[in-house]
Amino acid sequence: VYPPLTTVGQSIRELGENAAALLLSRIATPRREAAEQRIVAPRIVLRESTGPRPDLFNDYR
Repeated sequence: VYPPLTTVGQSIRELGENAAALLLSRIATPRREAAEQRIVAPRIVLRESTGPRPDLFNDYR
């Protein structure tokens, strides 16, 4: 794809580690009532489809 697209992603490794930890915790205490939630922070991968913010260059125009 041209231009290469900017994307938002999450660490698959971190997602897998969290899923495994939650599963093992659930197996250890199956009658626990509240489900635990974990947030995996997203990250932006800037590529050529994203240009600079227009206001960054106001001093140079």
